[in-house]
Amino acid sequence: MAYAAWSVTFGEQPSAAKWNILGTNDASFNDGTGIASGAITYAKAAAGFVVQDAITAYSAVATGSTLMIYDDTPPTSSEGDQYMTITFTPKATTNTLIIDTLASLSSSAAAGNAMIGAIYQDATATSVAAGYYYTTAVGSTQQLRVVHTMTAGTTSATTFKYRAGCNYAGTTTFNGAGGARLMNTTNKSFIRVTEIKV
Repeated sequence: MAYAAWSVTFGEQPSAAKWNILGTNDASFNDGTGIASGAITYAKAAAGFVVQDAITAYSAVATGSTLMIYDDTPPTSSEGDQYMTITFTPKATTNTLIIDTLASLSSSAAAGNAMIGAIYQDATATSVAAGYYYTTAVGSTQQLRVVHTMTAGTTSATTFKYRAGCNYAGTTTFNGAGGARLMNTTNKSFIRVTEIKV
């Protein structure tokens, strides 16, 4: 069932066949088949609706040894090592972006040190969000989630990056422990951007 064009001229008494077309069109709008693909765009969505969503998942192991500073300052792009990135083009400058990251991390450093992860945007040196946890044992693996909400501010492509590292000398392993991957490709870290219409 799909939409069919329908028209009458001034003074015309529509035939039964034309009235049937109206009924068919009404039914097609009711079940959605009469709505053309792509006809409903983000611009027609109400505030609060998701207008687009993108995610990049990572299952490969990676390692780094650059320290992250554990103090009352935002992490900078010279700290830690980059493990994830995603490029996103917002639909409207006023929309809200939610950047959500989940990283499986471990460190060869002794227990009780801070494992830190942070989100960066484009070439800006200062992170827009960060989080941490304390290591429980050498090589212990935990998942660290960092989430950031912001106004898009642009309709050009923008890149979000995720960096992580320990505050104590040692090797950080992303998606594994001791430099080796764990759980093959089923263990996935990710960086995700969701755009909400405002």
